Amino acid sequence: ATTVAADKAINEKVFKLQEQGLCAITPGPDGSKIITYKGYNRGPYLALGDLQQAVIRLLNAYKDTNSMKKLIDNVNI
Repeated sequence: ATTVAADKAINEKVFKLQEQGLCAITPGPDGSKIITYKGYNRGPYLALGDLQQAVIRLLNAYKDTNSMKKLIDNVNI
């Protein structure tokens, strides 16, 4: 949830989210507006699949470098 002060305007993006049912805007007791977003707050996290894909991309890029080719040639001697 986020609280917007009474003298501040709500961003247009928030109204679009409200139309999509992704947040609710309720008036606060002091004239402020409380925006409650729907969904799960998992906090900072990295999904294992995302990490695996990132590592695969890095290794695929690294395997084509000259350094890796020299390393492989030295091992095959």
